Amino acid sequence: MIMARGFSYAPGSSPEAEDARQPGLHRAHIQALSQSKNWLVREIIGEREDCPLGVMVSLAHDSHTEVRVAVAKNRAIARTVMEHLSRDKHPEVVIALLGNPSVDMDIVESLAYHKRHDIRVAAAQRLDAEVDAPAAMPDAAIPELRERVEAYDGSRVYDFATGKPVELHATPAPAAPSPEAPEQPIPTRTAPIRGFRVDQAG
Repeated sequence: MIMARGFSYAPGSSPEAEDARQPGLHRAHIQALSQSKNWLVREIIGEREDCPLGVMVSLAHDSHTEVRVAVAKNRAIARTVMEHLSRDKHPEVVIALLGNPSVDMDIVESLAYHKRHDIRVAAAQRLDAEVDAPAAMPDAAIPELRERVEAYDGSRVYDFATGKPVELHATPAPAAPSPEAPEQPIPTRTAPIRGFRVDQAG
């Protein structure tokens, strides 16, 4: 494909951004797009409700505020990601979280005592609105806040504290029985017959 010299795509209309908006993407594809150098692509991925937990955790640590705002608005946000973003140093992220119908009300109540006035106001408005929030993803469904994420190089596990993948130590599969090994007989237990006595000879 030949392109005119000096021509470039607008960041939000690049083929990569359009790809990130497509429904039904495979998890590995979402994972790859979440590592794009274009923060607008990462923002789009952060908005997706089918965003895997590992990707969401990574984007919750993104250096661009807009990406973290997108994750804060995501209705499929996990409880632990909510807690992390409620402590974000940028008020835009926290206020976006307060506008998310999925945010748990105990987090909203705690933010009503935030040191920043604008966050306290947003929390008070949310409490007054009494929005019926859908249930958030329980942490019990995410053992140790980890989820395997299919990637091109295999499975990855993400450390929530850093948002970065960590190595998995695979559990070896049990060894298959050798075809040459003889089958061991199943031991049986013989019960004595009640009332029966054998007379000894002599």
